[in-house]
Amino acid sequence: MLMEDIGLDLFTDNDQDAAANNLISGRVPLIDSRLDDAFAIARRWEGLCRESHKKCMAMIPTQHNCLPSRLLDVKSSAGSSNLIFLVDGNGRSGQYTALSHRWSSGLIPNWVTTIANRKRRERGLDVGILPSCIRDAITITQQLGIQYLWVDSLCIVQDSKDDWAVESVKMLEVFGNASITLFADSAKNDEDNILKARQGGNFQSRRGISLNVIGKFGTEVPVRVLQRYSRYRSHYPAKAAGLFRSDVVHSTLSQRGWIFQEQCVASRRLHFGDHQMYWICRESATAEDGSNISFALTPWLQLGLNRRLSAARHDEIWGHMVENYTRRSLTKSEDRMLALSGLAKLFGKLTNDRYIIGCWEKMLRFNILWAASPVNSRHSLFYSSNLKNRRPLAVSSWSWLTVVGPVEYPYELPQGC
Repeated sequence: MLMEDIGLDLFTDNDQDAAANNLISGRVPLIDSRLDDAFAIARRWEGLCRESHKKCMAMIPTQHNCLPSRLLDVKSSAGSSNLIFLVDGNGRSGQYTALSHRWSSGLIPNWVTTIANRKRRERGLDVGILPSCIRDAITITQQLGIQYLWVDSLCIVQDSKDDWAVESVKMLEVFGNASITLFADSAKNDEDNILKARQGGNFQSRRGISLNVIGKFGTEVPVRVLQRYSRYRSHYPAKAAGLFRSDVVHSTLSQRGWIFQEQCVASRRLHFGDHQMYWICRESATAEDGSNISFALTPWLQLGLNRRLSAARHDEIWGHMVENYTRRSLTKSEDRMLALSGLAKLFGKLTNDRYIIGCWEKMLRFNILWAASPVNSRHSLFYSSNLKNRRPLAVSSWSWLTVVGPVEYPYELPQGC
């Protein structure tokens, strides 16, 4: 009788034992992200980054001095008080987190900041009126020991066109300078929790045993041996990149157009996925189970980390960015240019190029080679629900911004392009 192959993971959760004995350092992710141990992992990642990552340490003075126009002071509600305060960021210094989240569909909710309630919120805002996602972001920020939190729906006056026009173009700086950006990948919208029991618990409940192995120096080292888990095919070994794509790249959050530039420019990222947490900064990309996921990061996803582009062709990177961006949804179709403006500003600095209606002057020969994705393509089918509210923009016909829906680029370019 033929036996099916079984993939096994052998690892130790002691980093020193792993380094000394050439073993894999890893751990079983927690079954619930609300546990104190989950916050301890996040604090350890942040502390390691802040104290030993030279590239990340260089950003700290800027992050302390470049605060957004408004912030939520969440430190006071960590005690007995249930109040947070909307404060002016000008003249203040300190660390802040920024929340990347998906708004609930429908009418603008009554808990957002408006012209009428802005002044009252400077005197105190009851956390109890806020939805689950934002309450969890407050908890995470407090657990990280950070005083301020930035949330677009609370820090931008939602019924003021003037305030929105001023603050929306600062998204690049807000997420780029945040001490940590919190990505609510596991929350379907604002009413859903970031912190919750992990999806099904299958990944955390894998069968396995604990045992001791003889280490490099003849001493016993405690290790765990577990059956591998696959998100997509139960009989295939789990791949860190596969889980990362499931939890982050293909999350509900990643289908939103405004989220795209937030993902690109954030310099320190804490992702809360359905299976586990992920930390990404300039020197590290790791999962809660100890896996290195740096190889799963695409070039455009590293813009905020490196502040430079790889040796790959700039036009090809921009093409991939446009393809990804056009598959995403926007509540207001007229935001298509605005939601990419901050990212275009950064890309222009990195390439020393001039932005022209979704394209670039030096790369124009390639940039205009886009084609609308066929209606039956995997991109159009997967993202068809994102297109229903889109309307064409009144721009030059050679720009991809005229298309309602996903576009594609040819990467086998004609000679001379």
